[in-house]
Amino acid sequence: MSALKEAFERASAPLAEAPVRRPDQADLDRQILTAARTGDLRALKDLIAQGANVNATDSMGDTPLIEATRAQNYEAVEALLAAKAKPNQHNNMLLHPLILAVTDHDEKMVRILLDGGADANLRSDVDVTPLMVAAESGDIVIATLLLDKKADTELVDESGNNAVLLATMSGRDEMVRLLKQRGASLDIHNKDSLTAVMHTILKGDNAMFDTLVELGADLTQARGARPPPYMQAARTGNTHALGYIIKTGIPMDFKTADGTDALMLAGRSGSVIAGKMLIDAGFDLRRKNDHGKDVRAEALEEGHTAFVDLIDKERAKQLEGAMRSGLNGAGKSAPRTASFRKKGPPS
Repeated sequence: MSALKEAFERASAPLAEAPVRRPDQADLDRQILTAARTGDLRALKDLIAQGANVNATDSMGDTPLIEATRAQNYEAVEALLAAKAKPNQHNNMLLHPLILAVTDHDEKMVRILLDGGADANLRSDVDVTPLMVAAESGDIVIATLLLDKKADTELVDESGNNAVLLATMSGRDEMVRLLKQRGASLDIHNKDSLTAVMHTILKGDNAMFDTLVELGADLTQARGARPPPYMQAARTGNTHALGYIIKTGIPMDFKTADGTDALMLAGRSGSVIAGKMLIDAGFDLRRKNDHGKDVRAEALEEGHTAFVDLIDKERAKQLEGAMRSGLNGAGKSAPRTASFRKKGPPS
């Protein structure tokens, strides 16, 4: 009986509590990434209190701050920053919270991150800065926020483009004006030796060309083998830009490495109007390059018969003008010659 009683007592005794398993650091880090992504603010704060790493990363290198920024969880971002999350940490794609917020045009998030210590000049992939992203997209409000935090207008991406060039390429007139107002250079050459003005000429963006000229862009620029803007205008037949440059009186004596001038470039492209403008500006119809070709030969080789006709007509006009000038000169001297003739006998 005593054995039965002992067994009964053991069965009736309360079960001992199993030891509570505390989550390890890896569990905490996984959970804080999830809480940041989903915006579970209570869980996020609890995890921070338990010692979760606010700078933990997943397999893509994303941090809780990157996750919360991408999901536009503003309170989560503020909580993470208050817990000393690093605002400038990249993921494996070299993306960081600020570049994500700027790309999303998330003004509120940009403000939070900048106030939390985000670097306005921090580069992302292909050396892009937040200001470059804002400039290219034309986001004036965010660009202003970045400039107020000392964003550098002269930094360039891996192609050598600064914020002005990127804004120009995207046709962002108001952005170009803002950047110029904040001290940006309009005349930086990228790795293709192109400036903002040259880009507008090549692309035929006459409105942006006018804006850059108004803001004081340099029209005389030439770099190495890259011809100055008027040469680009002649080659592409951009008569809007070419006409303006001719009116400024800028010297147009640049020659390429093989001795080609602007009129020859116009001949190669077949732009009759550009050719006429350059002829009227005084370009020599008979000048030859290092290959022994004049503008007529260049145009003929490219099959631009209308341009060849233009040259023939202009040469004929010049010849006629020279002949008239010679006749006028002879006519003026005839009376003087007659006055010295010996008089004949009186009739």
